[in-house]
Amino acid sequence: MAVYDDDARGSDDLLASGTTGADGGFRLCFDNADEEGGGQDVYVQFATENQNWVIRNGKSRQPYRFATATRANVPTGSSVEFGAFQPADAALMRGVEAFDTVNTGWNWKPGTCWDARDTTCRRGLVNWAPDSTDGTYYSTQGNAVHLAAEDPDAPVLVLHEFGHAMMDDVYEDAFPSSPNCSPHYITKTSSAGCAWTEGFATWFGVAALGDPTFRWPGGRTQDLEGPTWGTANWDDGDKVEGRVLGSMIDLYDASNEPGDDCTEDSAGPLWNTFLDHVSGTFTQFWSQRAADGYDVGAGPLSCLYHNTIDY
Repeated sequence: MAVYDDDARGSDDLLASGTTGADGGFRLCFDNADEEGGGQDVYVQFATENQNWVIRNGKSRQPYRFATATRANVPTGSSVEFGAFQPADAALMRGVEAFDTVNTGWNWKPGTCWDARDTTCRRGLVNWAPDSTDGTYYSTQGNAVHLAAEDPDAPVLVLHEFGHAMMDDVYEDAFPSSPNCSPHYITKTSSAGCAWTEGFATWFGVAALGDPTFRWPGGRTQDLEGPTWGTANWDDGDKVEGRVLGSMIDLYDASNEPGDDCTEDSAGPLWNTFLDHVSGTFTQFWSQRAADGYDVGAGPLSCLYHNTIDY
């Protein structure tokens, strides 16, 4: 966001810039000497971008920008309250919501970059437009998430696609092979690679949002934690993304069912093993977890077994 002086002659002067807090609030201070006389004529411009991620128009590659009305001749030493602010064009509100959803993922993940082992952060790219039909997917060509117009209505869907971007970042662009993955379904067998990449991506969204439910635009939902052996319309094993996902949920969640008594830190062993290895399948991830010295004994295995994965 940025504060400008609205000048009648020439270009407007940038007075100060910064980012909003987690609650959307901000405080920016600046010199109030206006070359046109009187106090500065102030307006604030917001954009769906910061240094770590951007929601941008898929065609123009530009973020969305919004400006407040101008407050003329702001008195020296005063504070100006702009109040709550949202796009004048309601069709652009979903873009702001997508920005806020990615912010939820940013606040949840540990570290100072999407890849906590990086010293230079990769910027997350999300293409969206209010009339977009280019979605819903992540492209390794250009490292960008592509969202359809209504996708921001489903935060877990936004974070799922961003989870693919984060995996590609952590794996240094060596995104795992995921055959038999188009189309793919939470409850059905695909392949070991597809189940791992898709299951992890949804797990990131579930962990960040604290909600083990997939909620699609339009209101359809899918319980992700409860299914176990014999659940109707669910395939079994680690080639099913929902089973991989359910295992990862049950390893950390505090809402336990019979056979699921795991409560480890969601940003602990699971996340650290993800950061420190390139895993092509959940089986490989589990072996790497063991090599890292994390618990793969009877307790965690029972949580996998609850999700029909028998190691």
